[in-house]
Order: sequence, then C-alpha cells, then structure tokens
Amino acid sequence: MRRAAALVLAMACPAAIVSAAAIPFTEPKEPPPAEAAPAGPQQPPPPAYEERQRAAAVNQPLKEDALVLPLAKAAGVVAPQKAPAGAPALGEYGERRTDYIWQLVPWQAAHEEFLERLAAAKTDDEKFALAAWCAEKRLPECGEFLWRDVLRLYWHGPGHPTYQKALALWLPAAEKHAPPFTFDLPVRGEWYVERDEAGLHRRKHGAAFARNLTVLRNGRRFAGSAGDLAGYFAWNQPFCAIADGIVAKVDDRHPDPPAGRAVGIDDANYITQDCGGGAYAYYGHIKSASAEVKEGQPVRAGQPLGRVGNSGSHGLPHLHFILMDADYFSVPGRYRFEQLSGGRWSARDGADLTEDTFIRPPAAVARPARPAGGGVGGPPPQPDKPAPTKKGR
Repeated sequence: MRRAAALVLAMACPAAIVSAAAIPFTEPKEPPPAEAAPAGPQQPPPPAYEERQRAAAVNQPLKEDALVLPLAKAAGVVAPQKAPAGAPALGEYGERRTDYIWQLVPWQAAHEEFLERLAAAKTDDEKFALAAWCAEKRLPECGEFLWRDVLRLYWHGPGHPTYQKALALWLPAAEKHAPPFTFDLPVRGEWYVERDEAGLHRRKHGAAFARNLTVLRNGRRFAGSAGDLAGYFAWNQPFCAIADGIVAKVDDRHPDPPAGRAVGIDDANYITQDCGGGAYAYYGHIKSASAEVKEGQPVRAGQPLGRVGNSGSHGLPHLHFILMDADYFSVPGRYRFEQLSGGRWSARDGADLTEDTFIRPPAAVARPARPAGGGVGGPPPQPDKPAPTKKGR
C-alpha cells in the first residue's frame, strides 16, 4: 500500500510522469492474517495510533445495512457491495479495513441500481454519465467514488483533460473529508505557510490541500548569498511526527542541490507516516541522509523524524507537508496550533492551516531553545508579506 514515492511526488509536480513500474506498491490480494498487522507504539498516549485504528468508522459494527465503497487501491480486490447490519463490514480484514474501505454509506434502495449501472460502466464517458445520474439520485458518495476512480487511472498525467474534468468535480467534495482527528504541527518554533500563488497544489489530487512551510525573518527566507543553503532559515531545521503512528516509507538517499536549482521529481527525499484510522502524513523535500527513523518503526507524536532539506523539484528549502487518506488523496487537516493575526498569537484547535500566515505550536508544546534574538535560529518572523520567491511544490 505504499504508493507515496512516485504517486505523491508526481501529483505535486505537473511536469512529472512516473512509470507504474517505479511505484513501490503492492495491492492487497487477500485478508491479512492477524499477526501481519503492524504493531502500534508501546504505551502510546491517547489519541494513539491503535486507538485511532479501533475508532475508525469502518471498524465499527454497522447499525444498519450499508454500501461499501472501497479505496481505489483496493479496487481489484474489494468490489462495491452491500454489507448487512450487526457486524463490521468486511470482517475478514480485521482492523486493517482502513486499507480497503473508503466509505460506508447507509443503504438506500437506489444503491441496488447504482451497483447494476456500475458493473456496466467501462469507459470514462460512461463513468461521468453515471456520476451525473448519482447526482440526480442524491447519491453524492457514489459520484465521488467514480471521480476518484478516474483520478486514480490518470494519476500519472495530471494535465490530461479527463483528469482535469474529474479533478474539478472531485475538489468540492474533497473539502469535506478532513479526518476526525486533531494533529500536532510537523514543526517546532515559528513558521510561515507559503502562498501557492501558481495554484500548483490544487491541480493534483495528491497535493490539493498540501502546505509548504518555511521560515521567514522580516519577509526574507535567507541571509547572505541566495545560493548558499546554509543561509536559509528553514534549512536543516528538524520536523517531527504529527501523531503517534508507524513509519510507512523513508527515502533520504538523494543529494540536496544548491539553492535555486530544481532537480528531477524522482530526486526528492520524503517520509510517509501511517497515523492510524486511515490518515497518512507526507513530509517532503527532506535533507539528504537526515531521516532518524526506519520503515515499520513506531513513532510518538512530536518525535523528530528528519531535517528540512532542498531535494527535488522546488529549488528552495522548505517542508512540503500533506495529510492524506489511505489512497494518498490529499485531504484537509485539523491541527492544534497558534496563528499570528493582527500582531497577536491566537489559539487554533481543530482548524486547518491557512496560507500566508505565521504559525507555531501551542504554548503547552515544548519548543527548541531559542538563540539570542528569539525565533527559530534568529529574530521572530514579522507579519508582513514575503519577498518574491520561486514558487512550486
């Protein structure tokens, strides 16, 4: 289920085309034995990974009959189907249902006809027509399921007209899919949420709600030479786990090019984390050889994972952060943090990060010791507009 490498990176760069053979992804073929499920962290504080797994809606006994809509990655294993009330759907999959089920929808009579029409819908046009029928019948989840299927099939070519059509239909629905958990920030100290002025994130389903985090001081990213990575305030800063979880994938083998030089999308370093309950976190553009964790390793909320770098296609040091579902579709997030507004810090609990704002963890969260002058490595950022910078992922 580890598509993060090629898929997430390609979704975040319109020019990137990655072959299916390059994706380190194994589709589930049968119910996993209980002993194969990864173990959660030892003695985790609530809400911990295992608690989120148990609390996931797909792991609860059904109070009424439901329509099971599978994740796109499980389309070849699990078909949309009716599940009876009284027990969790797809009981043979245990708590790893979060790797197979996307949505459980209270059963309606119209779902029977939907399943019949779905079996006959083979082409893209037929799928779009069925999605329109779903809208008429007020079956929004079924329509979104079809759009996700089209996006999955065209994920390697986000510029394709069919992909863009499905994306435009999917985005308004995706706004409603924030996981029912509140997470910590992936950084400590005071950071700036960049403006995605070119709108590149919203052009890909894998990055639609991504955030680029950097450090500014008086509107500037760096001091000294623009080509010197060491002069960038975000460079080599630690980032940490947003929640208790399990490390899904680590790739930190690529070198960091000089500032201002973007290299291939396949040369980006990253870490993905399974946060439990079907939520995943992606930490991108990390520094070469900086990962402090290994694949399969349990981690605790706030645990350092690696360092901010400059690998990949952006060209300037920052942390490219995405909250995702188990299909690696980008989703909105809910976080605990403070935001600078009107010259004052105010608490945000359960809110998403807003572009063009300064953020920091809540006062109760320990932050690194500050050098003289304050801030992360220097004076605190000012609530003014940043200097023009290269935009991208």
